[in-house]
Amino acid sequence: MTDLFRAMRPHLLAGFALAVTMTGPAMAQELFDQGAFADYTPDTQNGAEVFAAAGCAACHSIDGDDEILAGGTDFLVGRVGTLYAPNITAHPVHGIGDWSRADFLNAVMRGVSPDGDNYLGAVFPFPAYARMRPEDALDLQAYLATLPQSDSPSRDHEINFLGDALLRLFSRERPALTNPSDAQLARGEYLVEALGHCADCHTPREGRFSERLDHGDAFGGQSTVLGEFAGAINAERLGLFAPEAFVNGSMAEGLRLDGLPMTSTIMRRIARATAELPHEDRVAMYAYLTGAPVDPGSVEARAPDAAPVVALAAASEPEPEAVPDLTG
Repeated sequence: MTDLFRAMRPHLLAGFALAVTMTGPAMAQELFDQGAFADYTPDTQNGAEVFAAAGCAACHSIDGDDEILAGGTDFLVGRVGTLYAPNITAHPVHGIGDWSRADFLNAVMRGVSPDGDNYLGAVFPFPAYARMRPEDALDLQAYLATLPQSDSPSRDHEINFLGDALLRLFSRERPALTNPSDAQLARGEYLVEALGHCADCHTPREGRFSERLDHGDAFGGQSTVLGEFAGAINAERLGLFAPEAFVNGSMAEGLRLDGLPMTSTIMRRIARATAELPHEDRVAMYAYLTGAPVDPGSVEARAPDAAPVVALAAASEPEPEAVPDLTG
């Protein structure tokens, strides 16, 4: 460490603290009160589609079962530390089973836990989810309650002070949805921008050390904060391939646009989830990304074939160590 850095370190720390205070995060929005939507009747079928579109299983599920959301997945973020996905099953002690509707809405759409702590927008995409319809969020909560419970305790993040301050800078508000007049494009925007939070990984930041999304290069591809490369899915890139390469290959079969298997564990899980969406929804996502309506009937509709995703998962994930039989 240079003498100059030692001298500046207190000022850098103060700068980080000031930056965190001034970021204008999505959590600055008004919180839902405990009586919010008390008379609403959730639709679990819609909740299943929200679950698929929002990619909950990508981070929260255990290996081998996308419906056991016990968490534990670890994310190494550079030199700042390790983050862990929490248990979001309906277990009343170690999961979110005792959360009220307001607790769930404030967590998912405001980034604030029932205890009043703030989540990190760098890894939990609540700034994108803030644009979700509250009813969809409550449908999701109801659907999660139908899935298996787990008593596996959530792990605390292991990050240093500077890392915590830096990651909190990612919790900024996002621009409001534009709500295109075309119904298909509006649906695609909602799926891509609010539920799918695709920009979090696929849109570059404004600079090397910036946490701000570069909306001028939307979906242009980038190396993410988690160390993976998310390729371009903008109109220029998608235009090089047939619509089926995205609608069926990437969004249902776990294939890259060029037809090769995806190697990212998270993207394989996302592909398994979006395969459950209606064909029309996946086409709507493609239409929004390419900027023009697309007749769903013009895109070949194929039954999702999970084989490429599952086979690759089995091949690339290390086998557990053998446990000796000590039963006698």
